[in-house]
Amino acid sequence: AAAAQKDVAFVQACIEGYPDAKPWDEARLGRPESKRFLLDIVSNSRSGIDVDKLDYLMRDSVSTLGTAASSFDPRRLFAACRVVRPGPRAPGQIAFEEKVALDINRIFKLRSEMHQMVYQHRVGTVAEAMVTDILLAAEDSEMRVFAQSEDGEYQSFRLSE
Repeated sequence: AAAAQKDVAFVQACIEGYPDAKPWDEARLGRPESKRFLLDIVSNSRSGIDVDKLDYLMRDSVSTLGTAASSFDPRRLFAACRVVRPGPRAPGQIAFEEKVALDINRIFKLRSEMHQMVYQHRVGTVAEAMVTDILLAAEDSEMRVFAQSEDGEYQSFRLSE
């Protein structure tokens, strides 16, 4: 059970990120500080390039633009990444070889384009506001949602519960 709690704490740190200034808590995370770089794979605040960002950019570009984000090849990017230590006492960081600099530039360009064309598009912003208004109005009403619990009983909930 203790190992599972450490795994959960480590996964949580991967998702939320772990500031460089924060002391490494090996007892809670269950990994030595030499593995700190693993957090950058999921949430990389240094370079902004992590698997989460690559996943949503590729998925969203296919869903909205109809084509894969073929301007960069993630396999090439992964093959060109290394763990480096910027100083003798510094934790390891994920760095990329210079040969993929254009690919990295394309990732940030695609992200910018997706924000302009999709994520912050005026129609999407209006639709989001409309859904928010509907949910707020439903909260003030007597509307209830019914769900079956694990014991097979049906329970009703307000939208805020």
